[in-house]
Amino acid sequence: MDFTTLTILAILSFILAWFGIMIFTTTPKEEEEEQANTQQVKVEVPVVSVNPEVQAVNDSNGIKKVARIAEGNENQTVATVNADINAYRELVEKYSNTIAQLKQKIDLLENPERSAGIPNDKLIDWITELRNENKYLKAQLSRLEGDKMAYENSGFSSEKEASLKYENMKLREKLDEHVEKVAKLEKEVEELKSGLNYYRDIVNKLQGSYTVINKYNYRTCIRDPNTGEFQYELVKFPLDFDPFNPTYITKDGMEIYERFGIKIPTKLGDIVREEFRKSAEYWEEDTGVDWKLGR
Repeated sequence: MDFTTLTILAILSFILAWFGIMIFTTTPKEEEEEQANTQQVKVEVPVVSVNPEVQAVNDSNGIKKVARIAEGNENQTVATVNADINAYRELVEKYSNTIAQLKQKIDLLENPERSAGIPNDKLIDWITELRNENKYLKAQLSRLEGDKMAYENSGFSSEKEASLKYENMKLREKLDEHVEKVAKLEKEVEELKSGLNYYRDIVNKLQGSYTVINKYNYRTCIRDPNTGEFQYELVKFPLDFDPFNPTYITKDGMEIYERFGIKIPTKLGDIVREEFRKSAEYWEEDTGVDWKLGR
């Protein structure tokens, strides 16, 4: 019998012995609760001068109540104890069957006469199964013994856990603050965009509306910012006026032509330049003279 087989049998025997000790020595929690309940029920009754017949009736009722409580607790305790015993018995039977099977396989492997009719492949499979069982049991045993040591050696204490939780909470608070700041900035950007469009509309309205009469004459309708009234004016340009060459443009959107002494809004300047451009294109499209008709 090799070392592997002995190790397996020793581990299984230890498990069976442990289950047996647990079954016959462990006091169920239900029995402890029953004892505590019975002690609480036994309360001292104050001595009072009462009619003997009434006292006898009360004593009999109290005894019946105590008996009912004890009987109910006893039934519950017996049921739970029986369930635990059945569970332990099932585990013991399971491990007993496993041990019996392992012993049978070991006997067959150790006695060549008994294993003469068994093919070698099956014997090899049995050996592999025994080794796997041995590895599994060793791993389980080392895990049960090493969990506590690993936790103690890890250095992960409750204080460190609390500090990590606190740090995590602080980081979450900072993240929430940054999210709120981003939301506020996005809202401010939207307000600025809407305000920019609003001011553009105001500037457009203050510069007024214009109607083209001809290339050199325009009718303006400008709203007075002080009174709010609309004022109509006629704007006339000289024949040699050049709208494509303003002297400079002011910050409030006015084009200055110092040569002609003219000051017009940029909106009107765009309209005038468009009219001059159309006129130039019209004259450039001249098709020439028809000599046959004497034109």
